[in-house]
Amino acid sequence: MDTTPERRIAVLISGPSESSFYDMLAPFTRDPRFYVCAQASTWEELLKKIQSTTPDLVMLQAAIAPGPEEILQAMAMLNGKGVGIVILPGAYGRVKGMLESRGASTIAGVYVEPIVWAEMVEIAYSAVMTLRARTIAVAPAQYSVPAIGSFASGMPATAVAAGTKRIALVSNAGGVGRSTLAEALAYELANRLSVKTLLMSLGMPAAAVPHFRGKLRFPSNVGEYFRRPTPAVLEGVMQRVEQLDVLIAPPDSAEYEMAANQADPRSAGSIYSMLQDAEGQHAAVVMDLPPSETQWMTHPLLFANTILVVSRLQTDDLIATVHTLNVLLNALRKSRDSIWLVFNQVSDRSTLTPRSFQEEIAGELSWAPPMLAAIESDPAILQAQEQGVSPTLRSDKLMNSVREIANALYPGLWAKTQEETSTRAVLRLPRIRLGG
Repeated sequence: MDTTPERRIAVLISGPSESSFYDMLAPFTRDPRFYVCAQASTWEELLKKIQSTTPDLVMLQAAIAPGPEEILQAMAMLNGKGVGIVILPGAYGRVKGMLESRGASTIAGVYVEPIVWAEMVEIAYSAVMTLRARTIAVAPAQYSVPAIGSFASGMPATAVAAGTKRIALVSNAGGVGRSTLAEALAYELANRLSVKTLLMSLGMPAAAVPHFRGKLRFPSNVGEYFRRPTPAVLEGVMQRVEQLDVLIAPPDSAEYEMAANQADPRSAGSIYSMLQDAEGQHAAVVMDLPPSETQWMTHPLLFANTILVVSRLQTDDLIATVHTLNVLLNALRKSRDSIWLVFNQVSDRSTLTPRSFQEEIAGELSWAPPMLAAIESDPAILQAQEQGVSPTLRSDKLMNSVREIANALYPGLWAKTQEETSTRAVLRLPRIRLGG
């Protein structure tokens, strides 16, 4: 079996619900012949990610599709460079023949639920290999990324409780917009999706204070916790931006460094213990981490059960991302299933594409995280922050990307908040016309 990085299959998976989506995700993430380059839980996300990731394979659960014509149009976007496999809900098996006949050049197979996903992986592999056999493939140029060692940690692999999404946003490169994205995600979860959310702005100084100008204050910070480590202290310094709870790191350099001196996460008064005490009854904890590898980065990463590695599409960020992933996988022993990529500040001047970026990572690590979103540059983001306003209120580009991330982390949650105002049909299919 050929599983060298250049032969691994980039698969984009899509599904409408948490159970069906993860039933499909698991067998592909376990199989070394594949890597999941992206996922989509809505039709709009699927179309966008077909364009941005140029996958070898699209696994489409058709319940998210408006209708069969749209499925055919989406698969045509692969331009002969990839193939699609369509999974139909059992009630719509009558559409199978039409999709097979009209989509013969781009759809490798149409299957009706229920299906066995382990068998579907083999069918998918065969379909891509058949396409490759018919195509003269030109391998992309490979950057030479040096082997990057990870720091010695001695940190324990720590189990996390189910129920709360502990979301860490991290990057070893500066200026990627990590804080902006963390704040935007936390703001939307709390104020648009009604998810009880805590934002932890852990840089020095905490970026959330100037970004939410006039709503947060530096004097109320978690520094007091390291002198009196109790949940009550954190309650006393917790601040609010509308419905969003916020905790910020100490702004004083000496106090910030003193808090990081406690290396053992299990010790009282450590940053890890502070995170545990802060979590409380929140359904989401969003942590904006500094780029330096102190306990302000490593303890939140141990605490996290979901990690978003934020990067721009450029070569120096690629090297930083490989380093970050080495730290996560080797030093901190985080599960691959918990790690995602978010590309930020994407423009026509970007030197890499999402697909080539992931292929470079796979060349180093024999694996690459899937992409949650590719966020386009927008000057409205900075303008909103200068005015102390959440940039999701001013930038549709950021707003739509945050929706993609929220949909991935909480499948169906955003859609539930839109049900009363959305009249768009999905594949419940009175729309489908067969013949004549």
